[in-house]
Amino acid sequence: MPLYSIVMLASATLCALCTSYLIFNASKSIDPLYVLASFIITVSNVGYFLMSDCSSYDSLIIANGISYIGGVFLPFILMIMLAQFSGTHLPNWFQITLTAVNIGIYTLVLLSYRFNIYYAGSYMDPQNVMKLVNTPGYGYYIRLVVLIVEVALSIFFTILALMGRKKASWKTMWTFLAFMIATIVVYALTSVLHISHTIISFLFLACDFALVFTTSRFQLYDISLNVQKKITSETSTGFLSLDKKLNLAGFNNSALNFFPDLDNCRIDRPIKTDSFIFSEVLRWIRKVAPGMNVQSVETKDFIINDNSLSENKHISCTVTCLTYGFRNTILGYLVEIVDETEQVNYINELNFAGVRLKKEADRQTRRAENLQGSIILGMAAMIESRDNSTGGHINRTSACIQMFVDKIKNSGEFPMADIYWTNVINAAPLHDLGKIAVDDRILRKRDKLEPYEYEEMKKHAAVGAEIVQQVLADVDDKEFVRVASNVAHYHHEKYNGTGYPEGLKGDRIPLEARIMALADVFDALISRRYYKSRMSYDDAFNIIRRDMGSHFDPRLGRIFISMRDDLIILYDSFSGEDDPDVLK
Repeated sequence: MPLYSIVMLASATLCALCTSYLIFNASKSIDPLYVLASFIITVSNVGYFLMSDCSSYDSLIIANGISYIGGVFLPFILMIMLAQFSGTHLPNWFQITLTAVNIGIYTLVLLSYRFNIYYAGSYMDPQNVMKLVNTPGYGYYIRLVVLIVEVALSIFFTILALMGRKKASWKTMWTFLAFMIATIVVYALTSVLHISHTIISFLFLACDFALVFTTSRFQLYDISLNVQKKITSETSTGFLSLDKKLNLAGFNNSALNFFPDLDNCRIDRPIKTDSFIFSEVLRWIRKVAPGMNVQSVETKDFIINDNSLSENKHISCTVTCLTYGFRNTILGYLVEIVDETEQVNYINELNFAGVRLKKEADRQTRRAENLQGSIILGMAAMIESRDNSTGGHINRTSACIQMFVDKIKNSGEFPMADIYWTNVINAAPLHDLGKIAVDDRILRKRDKLEPYEYEEMKKHAAVGAEIVQQVLADVDDKEFVRVASNVAHYHHEKYNGTGYPEGLKGDRIPLEARIMALADVFDALISRRYYKSRMSYDDAFNIIRRDMGSHFDPRLGRIFISMRDDLIILYDSFSGEDDPDVLK
């Protein structure tokens, strides 16, 4: 075997090792695109190795087709990866169309020996029989246009990330972009100067090494994965998953502390146990599971090792459904096992029935509060992801409302229960929820809205109230639902009755909406928008003072203006790369 072929074989072998590493040794949370890119590089380098040992035109055509897979698909995959890094969502139709175009181009490459579409003609290089000399056809120029689009978008996504649209590793993005451009340049040089393909093969190998290096740092960049691992490693709660036939699907290490027999059970098989209590738990699950739906939650308490009262372990088992897809198809069941021995023993020691009832009530209250908080944070995140023009608006107004509410409470002018003020603070992130229903063309417009567009935008207040009532319909805290609905519905009403959507006047506007109006308008004044520049603090407070009695409740307005120094400190704390829209 010639030395050149040995070098090409070594390059292909190293690429195969990189792909194997990504498949078997990398984190389970790795993006499949990394593995796909590495696999394509390996196949391409195998093609270059085959080209190095070809002696006939037909075999060279086949090897050229294999090696060309990297030139067609690798820039496309790197473009998608850069889009993900920058936080840009590529429409599904665009990805499917570009995928189909690339597949079509690669098919023309493979069939170039039969159809003169991609190559108008080709022949073996008389000076180097291991290389084809190709005359471009119109398919080749189509590929060139697609390549220009992919490179241009890749550069655009990289610039977006560097401008701070999403926190991403600029080293990783520049590395992938550099490999893409370098590969294209080398391809061009090999086509024009008819030099050896070794440079491309080694460049692909370097790109493969970069993929491996990036995945080794992937966990460092993925904070949600790190938090999840931390919680999983430290939790004492056992989790057990079963399929619809109640066969074992998986369990965590903490589950073994409750039921050691799990260690001898096989996945996808019925659970077999000699433990009486485990058998009781399984019998209970078999009883309740068939009647459960996606919203069902079943809970029952059990006692492990009840031979001696001092050795009892009290556990609580909760069963919920595991679902998949937008139709919430039930795949199986998740069993949560919680050790409540400490709480139960405490209750027994006190020998007071009321304590247990109180702890149970507290637990249910915490669950309700956690559910309510999750709903709030989830819906607030939806708002931020839709309206890029007001980045950080929800965080800033929420912080402002918390400070404002404390000031109002201390003033004594609005005597309300503490729970009411808590509800106002928790409802603040939902004030613009109705913008979810506003068309992107209007919501993300970079110029001032036309009158008909503004009328469409104004509908978000009423729509927001409807969404709040629908989404929080099952929340037990109806007072919170009422406050959140009012905040979303009436925060654009004006004190003199000229606001929208209903033109309410004075005290007919709910107090929580009058409070939200001040924080919302103040943030809008001192923040940059696509259609306006930032306003100074002095000008903003002058407008608030001027509009007291017309736009704003004058009593609330005086309290708000009295917070001037504290508000400036608060908003200065937001100014920076995380909230570039705030006045510095």
